Amino acid sequence: MNDSTFVEFLPIMNAEIINGENHDSKQLRLLKVVLHALNESNCRYALIHNAQNLERAVLSDVDIAFDCNPNEVLLPILNRLSETGNVQIIQCLHYEIPHGYYYILKIGNRFPCFLHLDCLYDPLGINRYHIPTPFLLKDTVTMPWVSQTSQEKEAIYLLAKRAVKSNISQEGHDVLLNYFSRATDTLWSYVRYWFGPEGRQHVEQLIRSKNLQRAHSHLKNLNACIESRFRYRHPLRYFLSIVTNVMRKIRRFLLPTGLFVVILGPDGSGKSTVTGLVLSQLGRAFRKVWRFHWRPGLLPKLGHDLVAIGKQESTTKIFTEVSKYRGLVSLVRFVYYWLDFVLGYWLLIYPRKAQTTLVLGERYFPDVLVHPQRYGFAIPKWLMRLAAKCVPSPDLLILLKDDPVVIYARKPELPVPRIAEQITSYEKEIKHWGKTAVITTTGGVDGVAARVCNLILNECARNTVRHFHSFIVSNRYPIWRGFPSLNNAKVLVDDRDSMFNALNLYHPYSKLGRLAKSVTISMPRALQRIIYKKSRCAMEMQRLENLTETIYRIFENQALAISFATGTPGPHRKLTAQVSRNKKIIAYAKVGSGEVVHKLLEREKNVLKGLEIKGFSAANVPRVLAFESCGEDNLLVLSSPGQVGLQRPLQPDDKDVTFITKSVVQYTRILSIDEMHNCMGFEARIGQLQAADNRTADLLRHSMECVHKILESSGVKVAHCHGDYTPWNTLELANGSLYVFDWEYASDNSPCLNDLFHRVMMPARLVLRQRPNRTIDQLLDLHNDPLLGTVVRLVDISRTEMPAYILLYLISLIVREESKEGTFSEYLQKALHHSLKVIGHPACRHKILVSAYACEPGGGSEPGVGWNMCQAISHEHEAWVITRMNNKEQIERALTEQPNPYLHFSYVDLPYWARFWKKGGRCVRTYYYLWQLVAWREALRLRQIVNFDLAHHVTFVNDWLFSFLALLPIPFVWGPIGSHPKSPSNLASNMGSHLKDRGRYYFQTFIRVADPLFWLCAYRARLIVGIDKEVGQRFPLSLLSKSKFVNHTAIGVEKIFDRPMSYNDFASGIRVLSMGRLIPVKAFHLAIRSFAKLIVAEPTSKLVIVGKGPERAALQKLAKKLKVSEHVEFIHWLPREEALLEMAKSDVFLYPSFEGGGMVVLEAMAHGLPVVCLNYGGPGDMITQECGFAMEVGSLDDTVQKLAAALKKLAQDKELRIKMGTAARRRIQERYLWKSRHEILSQWYYATLLKTNYCVHK
Repeated sequence: MNDSTFVEFLPIMNAEIINGENHDSKQLRLLKVVLHALNESNCRYALIHNAQNLERAVLSDVDIAFDCNPNEVLLPILNRLSETGNVQIIQCLHYEIPHGYYYILKIGNRFPCFLHLDCLYDPLGINRYHIPTPFLLKDTVTMPWVSQTSQEKEAIYLLAKRAVKSNISQEGHDVLLNYFSRATDTLWSYVRYWFGPEGRQHVEQLIRSKNLQRAHSHLKNLNACIESRFRYRHPLRYFLSIVTNVMRKIRRFLLPTGLFVVILGPDGSGKSTVTGLVLSQLGRAFRKVWRFHWRPGLLPKLGHDLVAIGKQESTTKIFTEVSKYRGLVSLVRFVYYWLDFVLGYWLLIYPRKAQTTLVLGERYFPDVLVHPQRYGFAIPKWLMRLAAKCVPSPDLLILLKDDPVVIYARKPELPVPRIAEQITSYEKEIKHWGKTAVITTTGGVDGVAARVCNLILNECARNTVRHFHSFIVSNRYPIWRGFPSLNNAKVLVDDRDSMFNALNLYHPYSKLGRLAKSVTISMPRALQRIIYKKSRCAMEMQRLENLTETIYRIFENQALAISFATGTPGPHRKLTAQVSRNKKIIAYAKVGSGEVVHKLLEREKNVLKGLEIKGFSAANVPRVLAFESCGEDNLLVLSSPGQVGLQRPLQPDDKDVTFITKSVVQYTRILSIDEMHNCMGFEARIGQLQAADNRTADLLRHSMECVHKILESSGVKVAHCHGDYTPWNTLELANGSLYVFDWEYASDNSPCLNDLFHRVMMPARLVLRQRPNRTIDQLLDLHNDPLLGTVVRLVDISRTEMPAYILLYLISLIVREESKEGTFSEYLQKALHHSLKVIGHPACRHKILVSAYACEPGGGSEPGVGWNMCQAISHEHEAWVITRMNNKEQIERALTEQPNPYLHFSYVDLPYWARFWKKGGRCVRTYYYLWQLVAWREALRLRQIVNFDLAHHVTFVNDWLFSFLALLPIPFVWGPIGSHPKSPSNLASNMGSHLKDRGRYYFQTFIRVADPLFWLCAYRARLIVGIDKEVGQRFPLSLLSKSKFVNHTAIGVEKIFDRPMSYNDFASGIRVLSMGRLIPVKAFHLAIRSFAKLIVAEPTSKLVIVGKGPERAALQKLAKKLKVSEHVEFIHWLPREEALLEMAKSDVFLYPSFEGGGMVVLEAMAHGLPVVCLNYGGPGDMITQECGFAMEVGSLDDTVQKLAAALKKLAQDKELRIKMGTAARRRIQERYLWKSRHEILSQWYYATLLKTNYCVHK
């Protein structure tokens, strides 16, 4: 049938199909239309049925024999029928012979019915019935509207078909009885030819059979006859039939024609009811249907199982918040049922798909991730997500949802909030699976089932088109080929265009994309035509044809080659047509539909005309050639650059800097914040967000508050900006100049750095897939970029103003971004949130995970450091602290007295059986090492709840044991850390203490070098803080921390004490205080020896030593030996408040310790005491020459003499004591107060998150 005849016949044909009064008549009318079209096509065919009895035939399958490939004749007819909208090709199954096809056609939309056409072209007779089509086509009977086989040949065909299938119904038996009870000699001769001499006997026994069981037995005998006769008479054909049958099975397995569909939904959404209706309505759309609930059922269910609950849903209330099974039992059960999903798919579901089966499942594996407790699983979410990656996705996943109140009214099992929570969880979960659809269950169960049926049928039809695209198309459209594939076409290449020319529309940045492009353009044209298939989907091609005709009219040339780039998916998606003449690009046309896209194209037209008038010189830009409408589409036709354009690099270069600089410098001016609001359309966008999502609206509002705060006095510098300046919207021309296109987002009132930010952010977001936090950090650090920093400095944007301009840029993206939910993308939300964090907005605090083994309110030394550091962190950030269980009572008491909503504690310890050996301070470092592993497990749990920005190790202040934070994928700050330096050997109090110190030092060195976890810590830490410079010089820190080390004390004081200082009169002598644990590293023996020297000059002076420890007896003995015991007072350990009172009563603080810390020195300085110490370890770094004396270490006598001289000088100069005491207080105020520690912490965190050297931002 030619095109004109067919077009005239379409209205009649459509009416014939639609006006049927019942399903059977619709099927028969469609069959008559198809046969009528075959008659017009002059194709020789024969219907293998009695034309007078087709009403019964259309309820099964209609057999038709052809003398040519059925696809070449029938598929164009069926495709034209599908254009009417009332017929759809659901299946086109290819059988074992080269040209055997089985079509399943859907008729109607609301209540569809189906017609099955079994079409055969087999001149050799290698089909499963072994009857060649020339035999069937010989002596056909021609009727007014159909050509059919003779009755004898129809009878022999039906007999062979029943025999091969060895199965027959009572109706089929009656048909054969009708034919053979009045068989002619011709028919019996056919029986003898195909079934052999015994064939007649078996046929007569078959038609005389009184029951179907005996009939089946005779059919098996007939099957043996026809198979045996075919095997011996035609061995080559027999072998060929085996080969083609194997090929068919392989093809069916590789390209399964069935469909696997899963229906999800909360309890009460009607899954079971809808599934049942769908199966009843689609039984004829597939060869078979199969249904399962939750899992395929390959493995038997376990005893006392929860997984059968779905089958009881209608009668039993199921509401499980806690899994019935825990621990190993739950894990084993999970693995068992997970195997059922994985193996069940490949052994049960996939083989059925290969047999053209509709497999319909309820719930499936996504339900496990949404509600694991239902099935008795208590498994970490990450493990279930990992397991889900191994579970094959269905071809189509359908979520049934409705208003929770409506679902509750249907099935009041779950409370309404729980139903709402389930719906949200399902919506999030389906994003992890394949093709999905969401259906709102309104309009009654029949309406829902109809929508589900349409989804399934449309998906099946798409699969059919994908498999047989070369036939299921119309021939009257122009030809375009999809690159790189038909289903995911980036470019539709006109057959009159070359691939080399057309792919100028495609500039990929992925390695795979560049490889595909390079390989394609180097292929011979013949190979390109084989690989890249024709794209002729009727709806899309109609649009392309209309656009092509419009472009022909604009250029008054019908010989143009027009290829199309399909554009970026999204609400503003546009086609780009490349117009070529003689393989030379002469123009581009941007095409889009909808009101928003129309406005964008109109804006681009006006912008380009304005640039042309202004004489824009920053780059080459296209000229506007035409702006027209084509149906629902709008076309903006633009000039081409006139020369070859090369793809631009992903990273910015000097050409980008030149373009942005010229644009900014030429048009910069200043607007107020309110004027900027109006230009951006901020208030309107806030209104949209307020209606959709208060949280995102608040985020945008906070952002503008920060902009106000930073730029209120200076205003906003604005300039002419491109609006979408990215490497894929630019080309480098042959003469080296820059060609810039896609100006639809251009504006004269954009913040002046928008193009610069866009040039950096879009490649990072879309190509490099960089996290938003990292991208924002990169923008914040543009001042330090050697190339792009010149633009920032040129427009004079300070570091303080930079975050505000970044926020304005992000807000401009949000204002123009559209989403179905009315909000904006998660990427921009995270970017905005991170920007506010960096600025320090109270609503967006950083979430910090803190490790503080020692942490006790009011404690000294390590516990005090831990508590005060946590308080300082929570000043500007939100902290989750992991500490020991024995700290809980004091911490909870302190938080009750002074609540802190930004400080959260988790208490962990080893189980009793693993810690019974630890008593007090015994083996504390060993226990600490093991505790890290327990703390790591707790950190993993917290990470599932909280999205931490970074981690911070606080205590122990230890530089030779690892921190568990290194085992987490979080950037972390390690420190302050440190340890006691190696004590000077000549100053040791005795040989035993000297050997013990050396053993400690070398043991710590060994642990640093030998422990791989310590190396991991040093490697993974973004910033390492040492309590002194020597920490960074210890191996392996000296190797791994060169660019990320800073020294800062671990300790501090809570306040400057305002108790009046006691400066005794010279006549009564001075009171020297020394305080701490009486251990060798504190070197109290040096304090007594130097004090003994002071007594000679100042006999009225007094030394007070506060503390306890193993050295007490030795120190008392030393004082006695030096004859100063009457001037030295030993006070046992005191509570903190009483110890501080001792400082208030003293004049000088003497502390000749070798340790790396020394918090007590800061306490003394806060009381206004001048300090005398050694210039060694921690104390020497804390004081300056203005607030005390730090004496160099020499020999024992020399060191003692220096300490004594310092004491003597202070004893004899009251003014000096007062001056140094005041300076000590001032130094504490400037550097060591806990209440100001948050400032330095914020600097550390800023440097850590930016991954830059701390010194740059210090």
